[in-house]
Amino acid sequence: MNKDYEKQCNTAELKLAEGDAVKAIEMAHLACGSAPHQGRAYHIIGKALIAQEEWLSALETYELAWLLDPMDADANLGVGTVLGHLRPNSGTSVSRPLPELSAFGYYSKACRRFLRIKLLAPAQRAGKYAHGEQSNVLIKTAIMDIDAAICNWENFQAHTQYFYEYVNPQKYLPPASPWLSLCFKDDPDLHLKVAQKFTNDYAGHKAVTSRKMRPLGKLKKRPRIGYLSADFHDHATSRLMVGMLEAHTREIWEVVGISYGPDDGSAMQKRVRNAFEIFVDLKNGSVEENIKKIKSLNLDVLVDTKGFTGDFEMAYSSSRPAPVVVNFLAYPGSMGSTAYDYIIGDKIVTPFDHQKYFSECIVQMPNAYQPNDPNRFFPSEKQSKSKEGLPEDALVLAAFNNTRKITPDQFQCWMRILKNLPQSVLWLYGDDLMTEGNLRANAQQAGISAERIIFAKHLPEFEHLARHQLADIFLDTFPCNAHTTASDALWMGLPVVTMQGQCFASRVAGSLLNAIGLPELIAKNQNEYEQLIYKLATEPQTLSKLKNHLKNHRKKSTLFNSELYSKNIEQAYSFMIDRSRKGKAPHSFEVRDINEGGGSRLIGGLEFKNIQIYTKK
Repeated sequence: MNKDYEKQCNTAELKLAEGDAVKAIEMAHLACGSAPHQGRAYHIIGKALIAQEEWLSALETYELAWLLDPMDADANLGVGTVLGHLRPNSGTSVSRPLPELSAFGYYSKACRRFLRIKLLAPAQRAGKYAHGEQSNVLIKTAIMDIDAAICNWENFQAHTQYFYEYVNPQKYLPPASPWLSLCFKDDPDLHLKVAQKFTNDYAGHKAVTSRKMRPLGKLKKRPRIGYLSADFHDHATSRLMVGMLEAHTREIWEVVGISYGPDDGSAMQKRVRNAFEIFVDLKNGSVEENIKKIKSLNLDVLVDTKGFTGDFEMAYSSSRPAPVVVNFLAYPGSMGSTAYDYIIGDKIVTPFDHQKYFSECIVQMPNAYQPNDPNRFFPSEKQSKSKEGLPEDALVLAAFNNTRKITPDQFQCWMRILKNLPQSVLWLYGDDLMTEGNLRANAQQAGISAERIIFAKHLPEFEHLARHQLADIFLDTFPCNAHTTASDALWMGLPVVTMQGQCFASRVAGSLLNAIGLPELIAKNQNEYEQLIYKLATEPQTLSKLKNHLKNHRKKSTLFNSELYSKNIEQAYSFMIDRSRKGKAPHSFEVRDINEGGGSRLIGGLEFKNIQIYTKK
């Protein structure tokens, strides 16, 4: 070990922690001279340059560290962080050529870097292949995500087949993203197996096959519910659940927020933090320290609102830090581990005859599984089509889903719709020129002019919501439906046409439409989906009637009633705690709407029972 190098790096890190980026860089440069082939000093310089907003210099520094060791986790993450900032709409220009980078490639490259580092740890732990093969096999799995993100479908069938090969117990393959499997195939059995295999690989242990009873915490005056997430900031998950959190019955429940995500200083972050009685910030602790901290909270129920979504950390819920652990909201599928006791669903997304596709016990909420905020922004200002690049006289078919959810089959379906509606345009959400180029090229191959494919750029939430008024119909994706995106459209009075499949993710929009009183917009197959869109597009009175329904029921429906949702999920928590306190194993059950008498009952039960909440006398 080079003692001078370690001392210089320690001093540099101290200076950076004190906020002196200049001194940190000076000392780290000295360290580079002491040991030019070590990566630590480059990492410090990269962080200091980011603190000074010297993004291009930081990129160059992290790339040097990456060239020294392509498997360096911090170097990969550093490059990804910088590239994520250098998105096309960031206003930052590139003044020098970089290998593999172009004006349209920043976001795509960032996606690949982040995914690669996410898959690196489990692959290294598994140790199933020689060091010299690591880079190639990791790229094979990373490329699946990037191809999906930029709608490059040349290898779509091979990528889909990879998930089936991945779950083969006779094979070892690098970990495949459970979330991405939802976008490729409507196969709930496959989704469960991918989740189980990924859990085994990622957590370094096999998914539990039987539930151990957790030690019961001390009785308190109020049961303590802990919501765990990395998304307590300006994020879709927070926008959905903040109204529910604010509506919890504080004289009965103690509500705790447990965050391991970033601080973005947003109004949403302040609002969601204020919704918790206690807020615990884990971002500066190690995983081991954070697990101890969560356990010390003496929770009755831990609610994981992250699942297999971006920046997740499975170790927290897998450590079983509470008597009851719940999979809620963010990930539309099973976690594949019985470290989780329950999954929150409803009669549409999680029918009881689908229990075999979940390692968790199903909890059916009385309306939609998804909470929504009735106090969110509702813009009324007139919007301009020309500002968004939309033709004034066009029928606008909007599809604002994540581009990973667009499959080649779905896109061909949309092209047939455009052919049958020559006055229409397809309005997609796009923030990457490579993605836009691929989709326009696919449109031209299908005989549709590229000019009829229009892209909505990233905007702040209130501006994005406002532009929904320019669209006529929202086209959902399959097999992974719109989630928050569908709620956005319905909130803004835009009818959503969806196709319902077998897996949770393919039934989400159907759940939302049913809750708001528009089940007639749920198609059973692709032909019905296309016919329904054509009918709405060619019958203005029918479309107008649907929009009026949404306008009149927006505040009246159960979908946007966060107080009702909060009271109903509190019934679910009471039932879970009751079984736990009585030493009974988790069991699937349904909740009856509090307005209809309330209560919960097990599958096959004859009557709903209201549960006495366990409290300290």
